[in-house]
Amino acid sequence: NILLCLIIVFSFIYEGFYGLVLAVVFGALLDIATSQYFGIQTISFVFAFSICAFFRRIFNHEKILPDMLMAVLATPICAFFVWLVYHVAGSPVSVQYTVDSLPVLMISQTILVGILHLIFVRSVIRHRKDRRRERFIL
Repeated sequence: NILLCLIIVFSFIYEGFYGLVLAVVFGALLDIATSQYFGIQTISFVFAFSICAFFRRIFNHEKILPDMLMAVLATPICAFFVWLVYHVAGSPVSVQYTVDSLPVLMISQTILVGILHLIFVRSVIRHRKDRRRERFIL
């Protein structure tokens, strides 16, 4: 789920509510395109943003390891939330399917978050030794 990975990276690296805006927009688009019920993916993406925004205050957002930890935490929370809502709504998908697909999903999303972190962190962090530091506009 590249959308969840982008939300995790933007929520953890960038200050402000960029991740929340992405969570609402991407979640709404995903709900319109694929979901039976509107709002499920949006709420799960907002949960992912909340987790990342909370841990952003604790961890150094320049490092890749905390960002990858966010992927490990947010992936099962989003997956089980979506399963729970569909289960309550009467979907025949069992929790075993979600549990079986979770390890591969967590590994792939953690790797993707690491790659996205390396791409986006360069555009955010200004280094003190950079002589053109004042020219950067974020």
